[in-house]
Amino acid sequence: MARISGLYEGLGERPEALPWLKRSGEVFEKSGDAFGLANYYATLGEMNGGEGRLDDEISAFRKALSIIEGRSFDYLAAGLRIDLAAALRHRGGCEEALHLLKEAEALSKKHHFNDFLRAIARVRDTIVDDVDAKQAPQRTLPQLLSYLHEAVIYRPELAAAYLQLWYYTWKTHLLALIRSGPHLSFMVVTDDVKRFMKFATKFRHLGDYFLMTTTCTPMVKVQAGVIPLPPKWVFPPTFSLLFTKRGTTESGAMEQRAQKDDDDTPIIHWAPRTEDALYMLADLGEGHGGLKALKGGLLPQEAIDLMINRPIKEMIQRRAVWFPTERHTSTDPFWIDLMYGRNCGVFPVYFDHLPTSDAVTVCGGVEMTIPTKFLRTAHPSIAAKWRRALLNVTMLPKEEAQLALLDLPGVFGDADDHETNSTKIEIRLFEFKEIDRWIVYPALLVRK
Repeated sequence: MARISGLYEGLGERPEALPWLKRSGEVFEKSGDAFGLANYYATLGEMNGGEGRLDDEISAFRKALSIIEGRSFDYLAAGLRIDLAAALRHRGGCEEALHLLKEAEALSKKHHFNDFLRAIARVRDTIVDDVDAKQAPQRTLPQLLSYLHEAVIYRPELAAAYLQLWYYTWKTHLLALIRSGPHLSFMVVTDDVKRFMKFATKFRHLGDYFLMTTTCTPMVKVQAGVIPLPPKWVFPPTFSLLFTKRGTTESGAMEQRAQKDDDDTPIIHWAPRTEDALYMLADLGEGHGGLKALKGGLLPQEAIDLMINRPIKEMIQRRAVWFPTERHTSTDPFWIDLMYGRNCGVFPVYFDHLPTSDAVTVCGGVEMTIPTKFLRTAHPSIAAKWRRALLNVTMLPKEEAQLALLDLPGVFGDADDHETNSTKIEIRLFEFKEIDRWIVYPALLVRK
């Protein structure tokens, strides 16, 4: 019966698969087959997860683990701990999830379940990144931008490679920066660098950070190979390096320097918490170090135009930065924008028209005019009021958020719609589903 359920599931016929799965569970329970019953709950958990029932998924995985507690079903025990940890991450249970991964890792190493080690590393990296991104920022945006600028000056011909390395190294710190405190960050979805910078300039008194999210498919190829590190290159404090001795080196690792066979001096290897590392340390000779990119990559030309070709002084003044997402690979980019907005605490901004999505519905909206005087010169009290009002919309349940949205135009008083150079914007409230919960989140539309 479990096999029949699996066949239906493989055909995408979940309504037919579930009854057969439940019948198999009943048989396993009556016969006292602990292994079969645990597998039943594990499969039920996967089905619940596939249908967005996160709490049911977590409950099923916990039930499966309780059944095999104290039994020697080590492979199943390790796999269940990984699955449960991945599910708990979405409920904010990071501490328990990391503990489960530690147990799964111990089982996998003891019994040589090597196929689980990469999965453990991926889930752990995601959780650690989530935790790091919620910490107090350790670098300012000018500092982060200066690291990239110094690298590009050091070897201009490797600018694209440095940009890829910079974002890989500092992405969680960038997220921590834009999420910290009552900051108002705008995620501008556009491929027009000039228009993005114009928006950042115009709204500089009404926003804290301006993030450019590109929509086009990346086309600039970054080759795998050695990247020399500038003398002042900085790694973040949480960026780990693995010390291993000769003979224990992971496959594909690269020695930092030549050693004699009887030399027990540790060799430094690149290990950013995962076996799926993109870089490892390389010795370039004569005291110069570098990183070897193990994989190539692709970057959008617009990201290079913004981050490499624009003056760093301008980027710092405008508090502007490239902010890549997976929207260009998604079948539902608007949903991706809203999810990033909610999870990262940024506000999606669009020019001229809003995207559409079958998974997203409009549940409120307001049009308003921002007078020129509030855009051209700083008005701290008005800017603070605007920030509080807009952030407040994201923290309220649907009905209260709809009402709060209607109060936003009052922030700027009685604005004149016909005032020269005034800016008309529209703020809409959207409702969409995140796993098993309905979420409301705003997006901004800027008219010409």
